[in-house]
Amino acid sequence: MWVAGSPDCDAAIGYNIETAEDPGLVAAIANITTVEPRANLPERYSSSLLTLASRQERHPIARAQALILFTTLSFAFSRTNLTAGAIVGVDYLFNRNRTTPPPERDLQKDFFSFIQSTAPRQIAVRERSDRGGGRADIDFVLNGVNVVAELKKTDADHDLEGLARTYGLQTAAYQRSSCTFCVLMVLDLVDRRGAAAHIRERVSVQEVIPPAGKTRYSVVVVRIQGMLRAPNELK
Repeated sequence: MWVAGSPDCDAAIGYNIETAEDPGLVAAIANITTVEPRANLPERYSSSLLTLASRQERHPIARAQALILFTTLSFAFSRTNLTAGAIVGVDYLFNRNRTTPPPERDLQKDFFSFIQSTAPRQIAVRERSDRGGGRADIDFVLNGVNVVAELKKTDADHDLEGLARTYGLQTAAYQRSSCTFCVLMVLDLVDRRGAAAHIRERVSVQEVIPPAGKTRYSVVVVRIQGMLRAPNELK
């Protein structure tokens, strides 16, 4: 399932997410990899997520998790399509300077700024300390339950499974005392000749099991492509 309900999380929500009637958000993400090429992808995924959120109005934490995922996927779609200079703060995606590549904080500032125009803005905290013994990049907090978004950058050529292997344990560590659902967003600085893979190849749910225990964490891995060129510059 997309989230393994920990006792603390279940008590806060008042029911077990794993056994809820709804099939879970993983089905909405699955649409990205199974949708027909000509389908209206944004409409398909947003409809699934918003329907799930509306059905869970009586469970505010589960609803918040749905909105966090909706916001995360919306950000990924937005940054897949925006042109350089379209809005302030996205030029880092088109920075192809190998000597001074964009820092990780550019992604953090961009994502946090995006969140400010969305529903989860009221529960989002940047650079939150005392999370799993460390500091979380973005921490969504509601009624004592946390969902952390860990933001990274890499110039190593990883697939989504590889990103989870590399950064998944750190991401899961921030959730040790809360729900076992979290977000890992990675700025990919591998030069793919200025192009980016289809969005369905850059989002997935990966399972992470820390070696210290048996608890399974569901990590939503999102790869944000950097080193971009405009379509008319691709060769």
